[in-house]
Amino acid sequence: MADIPEPAFGAPVLMVGESHRRPKSHAFTSALIRRALHHDRCVTLALEIPVDQADTWRSLANEPEAIGSMSLPSIHDSPSLRRLLQTTARLAHQDCLKLNAIDSIPTQSIDHPGGRDFVMAEHIADLVTDDRLVIALVGSNHAPRHIDWDYDAPGQSTTFYLAERGIDAYVILQDWVETEAPRVLAGDGEAAVSAYNRLQWFRSVVPATTFTRYADRLIQWPDIGTLEFGGSE
Repeated sequence: MADIPEPAFGAPVLMVGESHRRPKSHAFTSALIRRALHHDRCVTLALEIPVDQADTWRSLANEPEAIGSMSLPSIHDSPSLRRLLQTTARLAHQDCLKLNAIDSIPTQSIDHPGGRDFVMAEHIADLVTDDRLVIALVGSNHAPRHIDWDYDAPGQSTTFYLAERGIDAYVILQDWVETEAPRVLAGDGEAAVSAYNRLQWFRSVVPATTFTRYADRLIQWPDIGTLEFGGSE
């Protein structure tokens, strides 16, 4: 956390990209929220979960057993995500924290080339106010500032569509690699560029030659084998 500088908390949106179902990512997000609250910054947490689950999420402080009835996509659902939902619901009852889900519409019904990225950007944009930090936890595909496809693909990232609306985001990406200790990479040096290209290896994109075009920080976590599967505990 000490490697995440104060400017991250001064931006309108702090965009956190993750590989889903990773306990370290959910713990990291919780720590970001607490750090902001500790410094008297009100927070809105925006999660890539269906908007129709938001009311149940907010009710968990008073009805913790309702966590078992929440319907979460299997690609996201995990014990640590459900713990994050319960923890943030309790925090929202006692602190300056609001909770919002931002994923709602089936891709096939979105009349825009940006698909879900465009819709999630609209949801996040609606949450931005001068007196609050929006912390958005989304998949790493949605978080970079640009996607430089190596073919004619008009769709862009959630962060890109926020920028189109004039909303700046501080972008933190996360990856899980075989390393002994966490590494936080920044700048346009070879290590950061190489790490970003590794994160994008499965997509048909033009290899990056800079890192800062896409993000501000990239955290490499040493727990490559800790993917969780869905369901409440």
